[in-house]
Amino acid sequence: MTQADYRQKKDRERNKYARRDIKVIDEAILSNDNTKMRDVHLEMDAKYQAAIDKWGEGMYGYNNEFGFNMEFVYGDSLIDNLKKMKYKIQAYGEGRNLKEISPAGNISIDVSSNSESNASSSVDIAVTFNLAKEKLYDLTALSEAEIQDLQEQLNELQTIANSDEKQRDKWKKAAPIFKYVLDKGIDVAKIVLPLITQLN
Repeated sequence: MTQADYRQKKDRERNKYARRDIKVIDEAILSNDNTKMRDVHLEMDAKYQAAIDKWGEGMYGYNNEFGFNMEFVYGDSLIDNLKKMKYKIQAYGEGRNLKEISPAGNISIDVSSNSESNASSSVDIAVTFNLAKEKLYDLTALSEAEIQDLQEQLNELQTIANSDEKQRDKWKKAAPIFKYVLDKGIDVAKIVLPLITQLN
């Protein structure tokens, strides 16, 4: 797969996930259920705060340093926030408002969710891994073959993260992958090592 083909594939996946979450937001607003809307608000914030530039800007109860204070988000302000999230996620799905991944490798997305759906958790993990895979293309020192090899390692790591195994067993299986990554240098390690949080 060429770099262009890979990016097109990731763009399609990002758009698919965004459309799914927009539907979740619409359903929450239509329900007029305050608890459900707050749960969706928390879920979308956890999922997209690390991916969308200026995520909380213009929303009620948001502070740049501390994030959302949900004590100030209720009623009409809650609905207004969800609508703004919807439009920001739509732009994200179209490839706009993407947050740059920092050189320090702080790329992980908080995948905590109030939903008990394993499918939702898998989607969140997929978004995190896709960000890491895309970032590999920014490392000009890597050849196409090296990038493909590292992506295969990330695919294997993602499978481990999605499994229902105990954390200890996940760590045991993932250890050789992280050792392999460390041998590839600090720039690769900065991208991949934050994914360790997905093994919890």
